[in-house]
Amino acid sequence: MSPENAAMAGDNRSFTVPTGIGTIHVHDGGPETGPTALLWPNLFTDAYATWGPQIGTLHAMGWRTFLVDPPGINLVPAVSASALSCELPAVSTEG
Repeated sequence: MSPENAAMAGDNRSFTVPTGIGTIHVHDGGPETGPTALLWPNLFTDAYATWGPQIGTLHAMGWRTFLVDPPGINLVPAVSASALSCELPAVSTEG
């Protein structure tokens, strides 16, 4: 999320979360108390592009929002091919 979009989203706190496929960046906005909405974008845009128009309304209603930038978006490095590879068990095609 750009600094301008972060300011418009009320993002005054942010943090990163390590996962099995890489790090995600979370923008924490709105009031620190009250209900929390976890807003995950589609895989090809940042959180603000997907959820930006709703953020102000959610904050005005007292909601805290966590906007997630997944691997490969904005501040988060892309996922390596090795992070996505795994051993799959052999599947028998015989009845």
